[in-house]
Amino acid sequence: MKADDIYERVTAQLVRQLETASANDWQRPWFTMATEGPRNAETERPYRGMNAWAFAVADAATTPHWGSFKMWLRLGYVVRTGEHAEHGIYWKATTKTRRGGTLRDLEAGERPGLVPFGFAVFNFSQVEPLDGFDGTRWEPPAPMVRTDHERHAAAEAMFARAGADVRHAPGRAFYSPAGDYLSVPDLSDFRDAEGYYATLAHEHGHWTGHPSRLARDMSGRFGSAAYAMEELVAEMAAAFMCASVGVSATPRRDHASYLASWLQVLRSDHRAVYTAAKAAQSAADYVIGTTAHAAAA
Repeated sequence: MKADDIYERVTAQLVRQLETASANDWQRPWFTMATEGPRNAETERPYRGMNAWAFAVADAATTPHWGSFKMWLRLGYVVRTGEHAEHGIYWKATTKTRRGGTLRDLEAGERPGLVPFGFAVFNFSQVEPLDGFDGTRWEPPAPMVRTDHERHAAAEAMFARAGADVRHAPGRAFYSPAGDYLSVPDLSDFRDAEGYYATLAHEHGHWTGHPSRLARDMSGRFGSAAYAMEELVAEMAAAFMCASVGVSATPRRDHASYLASWLQVLRSDHRAVYTAAKAAQSAADYVIGTTAHAAAA
């Protein structure tokens, strides 16, 4: 499947789920990423960016474990008849470039480009044991169990490492680009700790866009496509952050007001979901501490 077709499929999935949400049904499942996150069953490597998002919101995503048809055969399973694959995208460096309609090898000093390729995977829920398999059949690892105290301590440590100027005050949560600080109500003002940390993660997502950090365009006004895109990036980033520490990324009630603007962005450009997911992964990496800034700190 071509990359463009995959963008369209994932976008259609998100649009369909957004269309079923409303102000009275704001607990949208596609904003609550499984706390373990989608991962390759054979290598246990987590998927990232758009792939993580696409597999997390897939209809078949009842377990975090995914693999190709051949991979499941190696692991002692076969995809059940009638099951449909989910598609992701990986990028491969190319040693050639096209100039004036002619394909040629890269010259010394030229940077290689990246070409997108599609791949197909199936969830563990879509396979069954392979008859006659004579190897050691793969079994899903036991999920990591953490107490509420451990999960909340991990979240506190993650945000402390990020080093944002966090202020607590009653009222709405927001990030101030001009003052470069974020404000959230006290933990006691939330219904539960999950809501507090999800909100803190969302505002940290905006915080990463400052010119001194990831330098995203944050000039959009409420109601504009740029504003809607930034909110989508922050919400996706919050899901990635929360998944990394085992906290459920429960959306805030005020996100219902963004439904129409998110739909407008996604419908107008089927590559917007890739752009948002890529930016969200970078934002989450920055806060989690898997980027260079953390090593230098």
